[in-house]
Amino acid sequence: MFHSFLRPGQGFQKFTVLSRQGGVTATGRPVAEKFTPVGEFTGIMMRASQGDVSQWKATEQWKQDGHPVLYKIIQRGISVSAKPGDMLELMDRKFYVLGTHNPAGLGHFCIYFAQERKDLS
Repeated sequence: MFHSFLRPGQGFQKFTVLSRQGGVTATGRPVAEKFTPVGEFTGIMMRASQGDVSQWKATEQWKQDGHPVLYKIIQRGISVSAKPGDMLELMDRKFYVLGTHNPAGLGHFCIYFAQERKDLS
């Protein structure tokens, strides 16, 4: 049996994956439409420590500072996966995905490094 000491709101929560769908106008110009839902998953959100962020940046991504990662969202299973540039929605909060990490390479878990945004819709 699993025992834990969680406060309300710290357990598994349902996230909606929003992806920006693009298109082309009649004249051939690319347009980016609004974010549209593409699926849901259950995950746990936690604040990212600076050690996690710096290790992730150094080994996986941009090899530079200046990208404020504030949250890690851990997804169990990858039935629906988000990619960098997508949004994760939790009730009225929105998180912009900056990067992903598959810790074991087996697809059992996925870690999203995200930033909470209030200016995107």
